[in-house]
Amino acid sequence: MNQIKLTINQFRLWPLAVIITLFVTLGVYYSITVPLWEAPDEPGHFGNVWYIATHQALPQPGTFYTWHQAPLYHIIAATAIGWLNLSPLNEWQRFNPTAPTVVRSTDPNVFVHSVRELPPYKDIALAVHIARWLNVIFGAITVALTYLLARRLFPEHGWVAIGAAGLVAFNPQFIFMSAAVQNDAALSAAFALTLWPALNIVQGDNRIRQFLGLGALTALAILFKQSGIVLIGLAGVVVLGTAWRSGQWQKLFIWGSWTALMVGLIAGPMYLRNTLLYGDPFAYEVYKSLHPPTDSYPLNQLDMTTLMLFLTRLHESFWGKFGWLTLAFPSFIYQGLWMIYPLSGLGLIIGYRRGQSSWGKVEGGLPALALLLVSMAVVWTFTLRYAMSFGAFGVQGRYLFPMISAQSILISLGFYALLPGRWRPLPIIILLLILLSLAIWTPAHVIAPAYQYLGDSPQVLDKLSLKRTDIFGEAIELAGYEWQVVPPNKLQIALYWRTRQTPLNDYTIFIHLLDESGHRYSQNDQRPLNGNFPTQLWRPGDVLHTTARLTFPPSCLAKPCSVAVGFYLLQNGERLPVTQGENQDNAVILKLENQ
Repeated sequence: MNQIKLTINQFRLWPLAVIITLFVTLGVYYSITVPLWEAPDEPGHFGNVWYIATHQALPQPGTFYTWHQAPLYHIIAATAIGWLNLSPLNEWQRFNPTAPTVVRSTDPNVFVHSVRELPPYKDIALAVHIARWLNVIFGAITVALTYLLARRLFPEHGWVAIGAAGLVAFNPQFIFMSAAVQNDAALSAAFALTLWPALNIVQGDNRIRQFLGLGALTALAILFKQSGIVLIGLAGVVVLGTAWRSGQWQKLFIWGSWTALMVGLIAGPMYLRNTLLYGDPFAYEVYKSLHPPTDSYPLNQLDMTTLMLFLTRLHESFWGKFGWLTLAFPSFIYQGLWMIYPLSGLGLIIGYRRGQSSWGKVEGGLPALALLLVSMAVVWTFTLRYAMSFGAFGVQGRYLFPMISAQSILISLGFYALLPGRWRPLPIIILLLILLSLAIWTPAHVIAPAYQYLGDSPQVLDKLSLKRTDIFGEAIELAGYEWQVVPPNKLQIALYWRTRQTPLNDYTIFIHLLDESGHRYSQNDQRPLNGNFPTQLWRPGDVLHTTARLTFPPSCLAKPCSVAVGFYLLQNGERLPVTQGENQDNAVILKLENQ
């Protein structure tokens, strides 16, 4: 009998194993596709991780704009990358001067990206991806807990659990955020985990250890992200509801005290530290002084147009707004995703009218479903309050991810109830196939085409036949060049640069074709890569080449000419000095001799 029971339990976990495998595969795919720093707040969150790993201390105000975040995820990630030899972050982060976060532009690149970020990953690039893959694990935990919670609620109807887990695992935005250096996935996992003892209590297990677990897991969520504090409200509702339903009001103080004690013991030290350092347990006033709100949403004054815009932004960024909310699906996809809500609501109504016996009795009854609704309500309350305080910045669907398990269970339940009898799984199957297809399609067709990687692999220098070691201003090395005559009368020259130090200014490259007597015959002035890779964004170790065409006189075929190459400031013409190599008037002279 035990062997039969074990086999059945193993079989029931097969759907979860398949869904988690798909989620982890997609998470790694997204993490590889998204360039470094191109997820909301990833530079700041990794800054926290890097600071902890290199300084063995928590970041202070002003170090990174995410310094105020609860530290548990960052500590775990710092431990995971602590064995690496980490270079300074400024060698890897290059803010794009035309980014949409700086000026109004259609350029989705918030940062300028070099081929150094591509596999095989090294140094900071490797550290970022390790921190991303750690986050994928937290996302997978959220998927697993969603499935297990749904099985607890509907033990006889596995399709509800499959649908709920799939709604989390195949949500493109949840995959995207789980594949970034962020603490949202960790909070979602901790939030779902906290629902476990809460559900135990609602289903009638009123032992003290359940309330201890409720308090401890609430504190864990708070340590991942301070917005997890909304779970205190959920815990309070659970304690009050249990006393009311059981009629044991004399135990209200005991249950509440044990829950609060665990929250205080585990999360209290963080708030005590903030109070001692900043005079504020939440460090909120210090945070606002460094990052003042730009605008706000007075929700009591919203008209219908503004309210719909508000909800539309939340809807779109809950399912798929990538990059720094700059990359979107085609509009018809969002319109199709809107249909999930009324269809699931219709299914819940149909199921209720048929009676629970026709589509599965809820373990714990309506109070168990009410627990899901309350958990959604506390998250919505925080999100609305945040938007009221910080305006458009706070209107992001990822702030709703803590409730993703509860919402997905209810949506799956609604789809399961749409059709009768043996057709009940069909709507769930169709919905999951659509979401999975969308999740697979997104990286290659929405994310990857939006970004470009500049520069060359260092190995390209090994193949050059005309090598150099000329150094400009101790910062830029001319490592080699190639040239050819392009009929009818053009000289094409490729110059290969290697960065030794970060240049202080945005320099323009000049290339002068000189005849045998040294007189200028033609010239080409250009900013590197058509201005897309300014020299002040070059970092030590970068390799890139620039190409120019100049008018080429026939006389240069008989008597070799030369090319003068250098850098100057466009503002005043001041040239970058040549500190090593042949030079003439702060330019390197290259002979156009036969290769």
